[in-house]
Amino acid sequence: MPDAQAAPRPATPRTRATGTRQYRLVEAETPEARAELEAFIAERYEHAYGARIHSFMPRLYALVGDDGRPLAAFGLRDAASEPLFLETYLEQPIEQTIGERRSVALSRHEIVEVGNLAGRHGGALRVLILQLGILLQNMGYRWLVFTGHKQLINGFARLDVELVEFAAARIECIPQPLRSDWGRYYDDGPVVIGADISAGRAHLLAHPELLRRALPPTISGDAA
Repeated sequence: MPDAQAAPRPATPRTRATGTRQYRLVEAETPEARAELEAFIAERYEHAYGARIHSFMPRLYALVGDDGRPLAAFGLRDAASEPLFLETYLEQPIEQTIGERRSVALSRHEIVEVGNLAGRHGGALRVLILQLGILLQNMGYRWLVFTGHKQLINGFARLDVELVEFAAARIECIPQPLRSDWGRYYDDGPVVIGADISAGRAHLLAHPELLRRALPPTISGDAA
């Protein structure tokens, strides 16, 4: 994994203390920082699923601890900029899928896809979820969507955040030549999930005890 020659730019929120540790969310903006995060994500997916990841989200972020090492990572893709990867699994565009299920009117610029989710431990993913909600709301998004497995969904469940399941993520939707690259990723039945960002944050602000329950004092790996 190459060393980053310039530190990634801190993303809002800058820090969050849990127990004796602090965590920072940083965006990989230099080629060196991005290469480091891509290597981290690829290694986590290979470890968890035997998958070979070759494509990455347009914007990559890392959750780092006191020592500056990535504890978790994720990528973002703006729905207004290009088709979402997870729309491969859907029968209609994501804004229509959410709109019909939740009876809301959304435009694509209000929706963001979260992908390349990877963490060293389940606790790292829970910390990332909290940081992610603040970041995305500050960016002006209303809904986040992602493809996830049970562990990631359980991370939201520990925070009592409502998720909406839209579709099964089926390997049959992936072009045949690319299926072998995914290893065991599809064996455990990943699903396409969405969440109302502002509703989730409001719920957590109203129930701070959920944060104390969910956040580990330390993080001692997984891909979602």
